[in-house]
Amino acid sequence: MLRKIIIISAVLGVVLVTVTFILCSTSSPWQNQVSLSFIGYTNDYSGARMAILTLSNHNKGTVAATPFCDRVDRQHKTLEPRPRFLGTTAIAPGNSWVFQVPAPNGQGPWKLSLLCSPEGLRSKFSDWVGRSPRIRAKLPLRWRGVPSEFVESEWIEK
Repeated sequence: MLRKIIIISAVLGVVLVTVTFILCSTSSPWQNQVSLSFIGYTNDYSGARMAILTLSNHNKGTVAATPFCDRVDRQHKTLEPRPRFLGTTAIAPGNSWVFQVPAPNGQGPWKLSLLCSPEGLRSKFSDWVGRSPRIRAKLPLRWRGVPSEFVESEWIEK
């Protein structure tokens, strides 16, 4: 009986140390070194005008770009409709992702804003917690979330 208690205590201790390490390992602010640049315009298969942009990762680790982005005007109003991608895109260190979004028609200068976050133990832990409603309900968002920032392109005047 004593042996079972010792084994269970040891396992719980290892789990507690692991979770604490994951949560504290990214407690420092994320050094976002991601750039979003406008390349030009093209037309899609139906003739609609599309803006081509590139997201470049200058970080030491992989970065994830979310499937949602915003096109904003000078008054920081979101231009509708909001572009969507098929899923989260992972960009390895030193690599870029070239993509297209529908260009706003005749609405003046605009820029694109895209949410990015670092990939790693914390994001894997967050994904694991997200798949379990019981655990997700018990852990506060600050412990299961991943640090992220919006990356904005330059103003596109054309």
